[in-house]
Formats: sequence, C-alpha cells, structure tokens
Amino acid sequence: MIMTLENMAGIAFLFRNDLHCLHHNVKGKSFAEAHEKFGEYYDKALENMDYFSEHAIMKEIDVMENFSDINEWEVFDTWKPLKAKALEISDAFDEFIDCGNDYLDALDMCREYCEDEGWNDIVSDIDSIRAYWAVEVEYKAPRY
Repeated sequence: MIMTLENMAGIAFLFRNDLHCLHHNVKGKSFAEAHEKFGEYYDKALENMDYFSEHAIMKEIDVMENFSDINEWEVFDTWKPLKAKALEISDAFDEFIDCGNDYLDALDMCREYCEDEGWNDIVSDIDSIRAYWAVEVEYKAPRY
C-alpha cells in the first residue's frame, strides 16, 4: 500500500477519533489524569491531520476527499475504529498502544513515499511527528 499525504491525513483523522473515544470512555481511579492525557493526544492528532491535509493539497491534489466517507476508502480496510465503551485506564492505554503502533507504521510508510518524491521538508516533519508518538506509545503509556 502507498501511504500518500492524503491517505496519511485520513489515518490521522481515524487515529484522532480513536483517541477522542478513549478520552470520553476512560474510567478508573486516575480518571482525571488519563482523561486529560487522551485529550492532549487527540489535539495532537488533529494537528497531524491538518498538517497532512494541507500538504496533500499543496503537493498532490486539488481538493481533499470528504472525511465523512473515510470508512469507504479502500486504503483503510485494516483500520477498525474503536467502539465507545467504558474502559479501565490500563485497558484504554492498551488500546492506545495498539492504534498508536498502527499509526507509527503509517507514518513510516508515508515517510518512505515522501522520501521517494524528494519532499525532504516533509520527511523531516514526519520524523518529528513520529518521534513524538514513539515516545508516547512506547514509553509513557505503559506507566499508567
């Protein structure tokens, strides 16, 4: 699968939706802390979606597809949006780690695509985006 900037914007949109779901459905003793953390995460994923959408428009296409149809896009066959249900904090962070690792994989594929296109400025930005999520997914989340 080729992970274009437009596809990456869609993945960031789905990732943001999953994080928003976790933000609203986490429960447990440290609710306030976990709720706040998931809020920070979904805000960051929204920034990513904006970044990839804007660069897709500048570099690849004239008009972005409607995100309301995103689940119909063939490229997202493997992404299974989270269902709204109350999750204990440890289970919510397990879900975050799973979707976060998928997001990291998508970033890697998008980086490769942009590198092939010679878009070094975007490659550098993807490296920064990936570094942020790698730290959150691999190091911080399991501590909750």
